Amino acid sequence: MIRCIDNLWVYPEKRNRYFERMEYMESRQFKLQKMIYNILR
Repeated sequence: MIRCIDNLWVYPEKRNRYFERMEYMESRQFKLQKMIYNILR
C-alpha cells in the first residue's frame, strides 16, 4: 500500500488511475453494504 503511494509520486500519470480504481472499489463496497443492509432489514 505504501509502496503504491510512493510510486504515485514518481509516476503522476498513474496517480489518477490509482484513485479512480480506489473510488470504484469504494463504490462497489458501498453498493454491497447497501444490499446487505436491505437484506437484513
